[in-house]
Amino acid sequence: MKISLVTVSYNSEATIEETIKSVLKQTYDNYEYIIKDGGSTDKTLEIIKKYEKKFKGKLKVISSKDKGIYDAMNIGVKITSGDIIGLLNSDDILYSKDAFKIIVDNFKKDIDGVYSNLMIRDYETMTTIVRSFIPKTGNYKFGWFPPHPTLYLRREVYDKFGYFDTSFKIAADYDFMLRIMRGNVKLKYIDNELVNMRANGVSTNGLKGYKKSFDESIIALKNNNIKFPYLINIFRTFKVLFQSLSKYKEIIMYLIFGVLTTLVSLTTYFVLTNTLLDPSNGIELQIANIVAWIVSVLFAFFTNKIFVFESKNSTLKELPKFFGLRIITLLLDMLVMYIGVTVLLFNHKIIKLLSEIIVIVSNYIFSKLIVFKK
Repeated sequence: MKISLVTVSYNSEATIEETIKSVLKQTYDNYEYIIKDGGSTDKTLEIIKKYEKKFKGKLKVISSKDKGIYDAMNIGVKITSGDIIGLLNSDDILYSKDAFKIIVDNFKKDIDGVYSNLMIRDYETMTTIVRSFIPKTGNYKFGWFPPHPTLYLRREVYDKFGYFDTSFKIAADYDFMLRIMRGNVKLKYIDNELVNMRANGVSTNGLKGYKKSFDESIIALKNNNIKFPYLINIFRTFKVLFQSLSKYKEIIMYLIFGVLTTLVSLTTYFVLTNTLLDPSNGIELQIANIVAWIVSVLFAFFTNKIFVFESKNSTLKELPKFFGLRIITLLLDMLVMYIGVTVLLFNHKIIKLLSEIIVIVSNYIFSKLIVFKK
């Protein structure tokens, strides 16, 4: 299968050389590379020309004025001749030298397109991950979408659904993806890092860029008859924010489910003492406390296993460890309270806060290093 890759450029002298080199490194040889330049006035065209011979006829360059990035993309896509079409911005790179090979290997007869993980890195060096976009799978009606720079489609998809709507300045790619997903194209997720994107693009350039992207995305959602467009777009915005915090995902998820665990414990205790058990009876009160603790530990175990540490190991092996370590931290809590309040005579509120912090940190360390080991 032949891949057609399209790069749109305009005054891209600072970044396009790295983009071109990432294409030249590809181990899969059956491709064409089309660069649609918008009439650059800097050294962009000189840089492109420097590498032209190295492509051995695979590179086609068009330099002419256009009506913007999406018009340029349309021009580039329309002159492609490959079976599979992809887009690579002039400040992005193919991260893997086997990107084309992996893409082709994942195309089957019943697949219309593929997409993969996208790492958004710092503009200057492309070494620090600013945001991780791990799309997996989802429903476009609820705000899910694949990262467009990683999307490679059969030529027939463009023939059937058309090209980019140039009335959009930022969200034409989102509008296009909504159109094809509404048309039930079959997309396959590749769990691999194939493309790296530079931060500081038009749609990621601060609050102003997010505002314009948000407004245009609302229009795209409405044009594609998606219900509750404002709600869906707010959800998408929070999802992007969460991606920016992806390197802290494990800790954030742990703290979120820690709060929920406390609520589960309190709710269980409240239900028991207001229905089945008498809180004025000392034994029944202790039973309520024990049951609430067991329920909360079970809740903590399964949420930690599934959502925080994403462990695939045996539940039968991990659960006893988890319970044992929770008993240790429970005893630690009691010890800290005893020493702080009874021995050192500190304020019980301050000691309780210190004890809770120690327990939270200990539970996280024990869970990560002992229970849910990779």
